Order: sequence, then structure tokens, then C-alpha cells
Amino acid sequence: MNILHLARVDIKGGAARATYRLHCGLREQGIQSRLLVREKRSTDPTVHCVTPEAQTVLPEVVRANAIQRQYIDGNRSALSNVPFSLPFPGLDVSQLPLVQAADIIHLHWVARFQSPATVKALLQLGKPVVWTLHDMWPFTGGCHSAATCTKYQQDCRDCEQLEQDPHDLTAGILQDKLDVLAATDAHPPLTVIAPSQKMAAQAQRSQLFQTLPTAVIHHAIDTDIFSPRPKLEAKRALGLPEQGRAIAFGAENCKQRSKGVAELVQVLQRCWQDEVFRALVKEDQLYLVCFGDFNPQVRALDIPVFDLGYIKSDTKLRNIYSAADVFLQPTLEESFGNMAIESLCCGTPVIGFDVGVAADAIDFDQTGRVVPLQDIDQMTAAVLDFAHHPHKWQQMQSLCRERTHARFSRQTQATQHIELYEEVLAASARERTPQSFSEFDTTSDEGMQAPWQTERGSGLGKIWKAIALDCLTQELIATQQENQRLRQTTRTTQQALNQTRSELADYRQKVEQHQTEIQDLNHHLGLANGEIEAMKTSKFWKIRTQWIALKQKLGLPVT
Repeated sequence: MNILHLARVDIKGGAARATYRLHCGLREQGIQSRLLVREKRSTDPTVHCVTPEAQTVLPEVVRANAIQRQYIDGNRSALSNVPFSLPFPGLDVSQLPLVQAADIIHLHWVARFQSPATVKALLQLGKPVVWTLHDMWPFTGGCHSAATCTKYQQDCRDCEQLEQDPHDLTAGILQDKLDVLAATDAHPPLTVIAPSQKMAAQAQRSQLFQTLPTAVIHHAIDTDIFSPRPKLEAKRALGLPEQGRAIAFGAENCKQRSKGVAELVQVLQRCWQDEVFRALVKEDQLYLVCFGDFNPQVRALDIPVFDLGYIKSDTKLRNIYSAADVFLQPTLEESFGNMAIESLCCGTPVIGFDVGVAADAIDFDQTGRVVPLQDIDQMTAAVLDFAHHPHKWQQMQSLCRERTHARFSRQTQATQHIELYEEVLAASARERTPQSFSEFDTTSDEGMQAPWQTERGSGLGKIWKAIALDCLTQELIATQQENQRLRQTTRTTQQALNQTRSELADYRQKVEQHQTEIQDLNHHLGLANGEIEAMKTSKFWKIRTQWIALKQKLGLPVT
């Protein structure tokens, strides 16, 4: 069975790492799996990189970049600051031999790589296509997480994540995606894989995916690496206090509203009002361990904070989870939640909001607590329960590993995917291709190129030129303003430079004048010294010297 995964990048970012783990898990079970990416960071020969055929930038790419910068990035509302991506243009990889040799095409995080038109080209190959949802972007009008908005369930008009949307861009994007499914004859045209029950429910409520078959297969983690280590050893390895209990929190980007840093601060501030919690802190029996992008709001708390910075080593990350007595996950938007699962596999209970996989993985008061989204009161109560009942939470540790290991191992994930692949192959009634992926082992990634696909559907087609004109005009105005600013800066700099040169010339003239004066003084001094020496050798000077000596002997005043 030849499985080809498509993803924007192979190993950078949570979605990429989840994809790569699946790819490796499938290969471990004997499946011919390959990964085709737009950006390759690994040296794995089974990962192939595709680049655009055109050596020059297409006008449509310039237009798309302008729309992304002006209409989207520079027009975001306060609702959310998670990524929001224009799905246009895309690279049409449908005719690549690697794609042609696949039995199943498996899409992953393909924003800024694939467009509705290129997805349609893949579906029209007649091969089964499955799509793993690493976020909500596949079924929205462009946002990667809808936050509290539910307009993706209708038409995505009046987008709440844009300050203004006069052209209904998000509705146009969603309509283009709907056109793809309407134009595909395959039955079913697409199979959706969600990493959690919550994400599956969101997809099934969406206008785009509501009629598609949807399976829930959790992402895997490396359960061999993420395994419990004795707490004392882990604390020593990290340089943490050996006494007391540790509350852990991590976020790669604390500036993202979705990471819940504000909620974390509120919870810990409320906990500080509790007498027992406050006493534990003052007695050095409770402290906070943070890793990732540190937020100064956390340091301002009354609780001791140990900031471990960005963690690039899974071994060190395992030590953090193992050293902690509880892991807090106040995330507000999450498609899965790797940190929660990694913590559980290391034997540390988790307290988190009901997002992503939390409800699937955390059993109430057995492996932690799941609390309603943004319910500060209930999360505070859970943290205080941890503070008040240490033995109860210590007893959870063995269950955490036991209940999580089998459900989230790479082997389990690969097995579930293989079963799904067999089902969709059988449903498609297609024979497997006799071509083996091993034929591409010596293929150079440099020679793997694909054309830009600039086709637009009925949604973007109506509004594209108008939006592009507006955005390019804004870019031109911005460029002119920047050029004007640079010209003004250049003039000011030139004036300052000219003034400095003038002042330097004046200074040099004064220095030269002083040097001339000094030379004159030295000359006159030399003459005076010569005259003095001549006087000293004269008869008058000798007589004067003798007369002064005589007056001194007689005690007469010398004048």
C-alpha cells in the first residue's frame, strides 16, 4: 500500500511533527509511506520537497501576497490572533510521478501549499483522499481557529476575525471550497480524520464537511521518550528545588491569545487568596515551572517562578513533565493538545480547559480534571484541590501513564490508520498501483517541481480583481509613503552629514591655526632662551652675580 502524505513542512511545528510521527509509524509497520512537502527541514530520504516550476514570481502570487498582508494580516480583529491564511494560489502536484504512484493521498496541514483548485485536481485523480484536521482551516473561510465564531457552519459572511470584510472574502473562500466537493464525482470524495472528538464535532457541524465520513484517530506521541522518570532525579537534572511541589505550564507563543496566559494568571491570583495555597508558597512547598515563550505577567505573580526557556530536547521536556506534580493547560483553542498527552504519559496529571483532546484523555479526578472553557472558578477549584489534597493527586500518577500509553502510542495510531486506509480503498473499488515508492529513492528533490495553479472558483472569482486592486493600491501607497519617509530620512541625514563636515572643517582650521601659534611661541621661546644664555655669559651678569653674593654675606637685602 502506497500512502503519500502532503504537508507544508515536515518537522517544524506541532502539526508537522504529528504528521512525521504518523509517517514513521506507518513505515515501522511495513507500509510504503512517503511525505511530500513544500519546505523540507529533515534529512529523511523518504521526505520529498516540491518547488514551483516558475523561476519568476507570478502576478497572481504578488496579488495573493498583497491580499494576505493588507486584507488579512493588517485587518485582524481582537477576537483571535491565531493564523489566518489565504488558500491561494497552490502548487498543482497532481501530475507528479510520486503522486501518480500513490494508492491513497493523505492531506495534512497544507495551508500556503495547496488551494481549493489543487485539492480538486487531486480528487479528480480518482484515488481515495483523506484529510487529517490539524486545525479548522480546511473547513473555514480562512481562519485556523474560529474561536467563538460559528459562521463556518453557514457561509462565513461578515467574518468576526477581520475588522472589515467589504468584499466578503471569507465567504468567497468557503464557496470555492464548496465548489471543489460539488465538482467531484468520487463517492465519497473525501474522508476526514479528526484528532479529537471535539474537532470531529466541529467538522461535522461545518457547512463544508457536514456530509463527509469522519473518523477520530488521535495523534501519537513517542511513548518511549515520554515516560515517567523519578521526580527527584528529574528535578535535579533541571536544577529545580527538590523540596515542594511543582506546577508546570508551557506555551510556544505566549503572545497568542489562544494560549490562555491571561486565564492562567487569573487562576493563580485567585489561588493566592486561599490560606493553604498561600502558606505552601511561603513555606517553599509550591512553585511554578514555565517553559517556552515566557510571559512577564507570570513573573509578576507572588509565586516563585522557574523559567526554563525554549525546550528543543524531548529528553529535557520529559524531565519537566516528570518533575511536575501537575500540568496546567489553560489553552482556549486547540485541535489536539500534545503537551497534555505528553504530560500524562510521563505520569503527571493535567488540569485543562475542555478543548482539543482534553475530554478524550483526562478522566475526572483519576488523571486530572477537565473544566468548561474559560471557567476560571472551576479551574481555580481544581488547582486548590491539588494544593489541599496532595496524596490524592499523587495517587493519580500511576493511572496517568497506564491509561494514556496504549491510546496514544505511534503503533496504535498507525494501526488505526491502516484499518481506515483499507476501508477507503475497498470503498473506492480501485486496484492498488503496481508501482512501488522505492523507485523514487534516488529521485532528487531539486528536480521535483510543480506549476502554480491560479484557478479560482465561483466565490473568489467574482471578487478577486476588486480585492487585488484595493490591496495593491494600499501596497503602492504604503510603498510611496515608505519611500517618502526614506527620502526625508536621507535628506535629514545628508543635512546632518553636511553640517558635520562643515563643523569638522572649522575644527581642522582652528587646529591648524593653533598649531601655527604654537610654532610661533616655540620660536620666540627659543630666542628668549638664547638671549638669557647670552646674558649669563656676559661680564655684567658675572659682576651682578658677585654683587648679590656679597650682599647676602653682609646681610643686606637683595633687590
